[in-house]
Amino acid sequence: FSVESLTRIDKQLLAMISDAKSRLESEPYPIADKIHMGGFSSSGFFASRFAFLYPDKVQTITAGGVGVFPLPKDSHNGISLPYPLGTADYKELTGREFDQEAWTDINQYIYIGEEDQPSPDNTFSYYNGNRYENKAERVYGINNVTERFPFVRSQYKKATDNAEFEIFDGIGHSIDDRMETAIVDFHQQNSPTPNPKPVT
Repeated sequence: FSVESLTRIDKQLLAMISDAKSRLESEPYPIADKIHMGGFSSSGFFASRFAFLYPDKVQTITAGGVGVFPLPKDSHNGISLPYPLGTADYKELTGREFDQEAWTDINQYIYIGEEDQPSPDNTFSYYNGNRYENKAERVYGINNVTERFPFVRSQYKKATDNAEFEIFDGIGHSIDDRMETAIVDFHQQNSPTPNPKPVT
């Protein structure tokens, strides 16, 4: 593969989904128009960002172990929010306006462990450097559970009725049985098609 072909992971995923749908058309499975996405930690970042880029293609997302999520606005308290913090340069990057109506239709389940809370002196951030100018820390705060999680929840509740938030006690940056059960239940409750019957 050429290096250029590997620079847009989002477009690679869209092509994979299209290919999978075409292969399943002849199989006895219901195929929904929109997709379910889930991820934990870095893959939770990816799921939330992908849904922000392609809200018309996503039915649900579940994302855990993440403190910073894209906000559906250009700025907060006078601080500009470039993607993936917000939509300040969304049109410049994508060539289109952010489709907030489609984004608010996505059913989202966002979760975190109560002990998934690094100390301020030991916090790694994806958002340092010239592009972000430490805006994540200034807008969202530093600690995942006591600052970032409640801030994102408050911002999402203002924008959409389709986002659920849950904190699980007794767990840090990992997934346990309670979380797995909640994730499966959420996707099943929001599935546009029933579970396929076994083929005999």
